Amino acid sequence: MPSISKFISKIGLRERRSHRSTQESPSTAPDPALDRHPQGLDVVSEGTNPVVDIVVIHGLDGHREKTWTAKNGVHWLRDLLRVDIPEARILAWGYDANTHAVSGTCCSFLYDHARTLVSDLNRRRKLTDSSERPIIFIAHSLGGIVVKSALIHSDAARQGALPEHRSIKLSTYGILFMGTPHQGGNGVQLGRILTNVASVFVPADDRLLKHLERDSEWLLQQLGQYGPISSEFVTKFAYENYKTPIALGKQIMIMVKEAEAVIRARWEAERRAENARGNEMQFSLGFSLSEVNEVNHFVARQEQLIQLQGILTASRDRRIVVIHGLGGMGKTQLAIAFTKQNHESFSAVFWMNATDEETLKRSFLRAADRILQDCFPFPYLAHAVADSDMDEIVKAVKRWLSERKNNQWLIIFDNYDHPSLGGNTDRRNSWQRDSIASKEYDIRPFFPQTHHGAIIITTRSSTVKLGQTVRLGKLKQIEDSLSILESTSNRERLEEDPAAVDLAQELDGLPLALATAGAYLDQVAMSCTEYLKLYKESWGRLLESSPRLVSYEDRAMYSTWNISYQNVEKRNKSSAMLLRLWAYFDHDDLWYELLCGADESA
Repeated sequence: MPSISKFISKIGLRERRSHRSTQESPSTAPDPALDRHPQGLDVVSEGTNPVVDIVVIHGLDGHREKTWTAKNGVHWLRDLLRVDIPEARILAWGYDANTHAVSGTCCSFLYDHARTLVSDLNRRRKLTDSSERPIIFIAHSLGGIVVKSALIHSDAARQGALPEHRSIKLSTYGILFMGTPHQGGNGVQLGRILTNVASVFVPADDRLLKHLERDSEWLLQQLGQYGPISSEFVTKFAYENYKTPIALGKQIMIMVKEAEAVIRARWEAERRAENARGNEMQFSLGFSLSEVNEVNHFVARQEQLIQLQGILTASRDRRIVVIHGLGGMGKTQLAIAFTKQNHESFSAVFWMNATDEETLKRSFLRAADRILQDCFPFPYLAHAVADSDMDEIVKAVKRWLSERKNNQWLIIFDNYDHPSLGGNTDRRNSWQRDSIASKEYDIRPFFPQTHHGAIIITTRSSTVKLGQTVRLGKLKQIEDSLSILESTSNRERLEEDPAAVDLAQELDGLPLALATAGAYLDQVAMSCTEYLKLYKESWGRLLESSPRLVSYEDRAMYSTWNISYQNVEKRNKSSAMLLRLWAYFDHDDLWYELLCGADESA
């Protein structure tokens, strides 16, 4: 099969035939009447079902039309190339390369034009849904330097600014350089080469030489970046002293198809690499539940686990589940169990303590630290943490969660028990409202502003209606209650112990009360009969000392907790005092200096 390089070579040869027929380049005869230099991209020919874009760029003192037009009026692109290669869309790009302009020409100017070339091409191809069509550049004189700079810019457009510009380099198959200098010595030599090439067509202004002398070192450095990517293109060179070529053959379509296949394969490889970068990038965190206490054995609630799986793992769109239930129903443990069973379905899992607004912000800080430790160091996240601005840290984490490819995360907002959501009716007693008013807040501003990701909210409040609700009530089956007692007490066959059955019934299917009772039985050599007696005594004392604690569920859980606390206090008063201190700090972190200072003062 004929190679595309032969095709490109023939394009150059056909161009030289057109020039030879007129004995000189059409640009060699300056026309005083032509002061305007048309700029930008012009479609010379749309082509018939085009499979390749041929893009031509003129050189110094060139013209988008006149560079390619002979004295006899024959336009090489429109009158000859279009006929020879009907399957090509032919585009001519113009820029101000006038060496006699007041501003002159310099190399930074070349790079600006290179970026404009990439931008113009990208926009045209995007509008015509042809971003992945192969490109063949034909560049004359200084136009070759512009093309090289354009491809350098396109190659650098990866994860930084203007990533869509990368499509131009990806789609470039071949380049035909006509009279373009590709190497030079140090200092002024490269500048002189450029102006010498230009002088073949038009007398060069001394100011151009000065500009090129001044920026020659920069230009050499810039073109040095082209070397590593040059092997990716089929490259041909043409000069004015070549012999007259033969005409193009009928096999041109086969050659164009070769370019089409190569560029298609290159785009497929780019997409695979992009997907790999997106998946491994920068958005996967190691699984950790260090911020929450978890039970070793989670029992019951299988129906609710299946319900959570159906909602949260079905898609990558935004999913929100509200786990609602009274205190001690196992909301947190259900969320933990779901997370442990399904964490591989998520790229990152964050556990947020939503007890109050300040506590939640500290959870966002810990999330930011995890991201910076395990992932690509996103500057906006690092800056927010460095500034220690909690509000900015929350914004930065939300921004990270909103990144387009970061769409598989899971956030658990635990213990959002004091909502302040507009329109909610508060049925609490006045003394209850006053005691927790400072903890009320709206959690919605803490949600990422995106349509992907999964969110779980655990709450005691029935007013939180932000997603699908999973309600947790008491355990209905006595077998489930006995399972919790068995797993936490490390005692077997409790279903055969009438006292254990009575205790399970007394605790009325409340998971936390059952787990607390089981933990006590695990640490203390006591029968279920003896524990049941202690429980009833604790219940009676509670009725006398705390008449405001009217909830049956709260009394049951406090009674079991009080039995455990009194046992600790009996064995070691310092331990009991330490528990009170920890209770004061709630979920906040304790610091070593606090305990160390207390020890020294004692």
